[in-house]
Amino acid sequence: MGVSLKLDPGESLLIAGESGIGKSSLVRAVAGLWRNGAGEIRRPSGLHTFFIAQRPYMCIGSLREQLLYPEAEEPDQNRDEALRAALREVGLEQLLQSPGLDAAQDDDSAPE
Repeated sequence: MGVSLKLDPGESLLIAGESGIGKSSLVRAVAGLWRNGAGEIRRPSGLHTFFIAQRPYMCIGSLREQLLYPEAEEPDQNRDEALRAALREVGLEQLLQSPGLDAAQDDDSAPE
């Protein structure tokens, strides 16, 4: 089964349908979260795309890496303080408890 679509800058797309038809799989592939399979997906460079998943999704890695995704940077004291401030700002300060930004997610699913 092939899928072909093109969105011009500023356009939005709602993907809807019955459970189990592959909506989430399609979005994960387009977002680059799933890299298995065949075909071609072209996205704008940078951070110009956004999607809201049906279920929370966390990649493997630390809380710091989750917050900085898709950037892959080493820990930096000034940036880490900005991350802490952002978590406090949105009411997620409980995530800063030990081990804080170094807390690791060890599989490709969100915590229950």
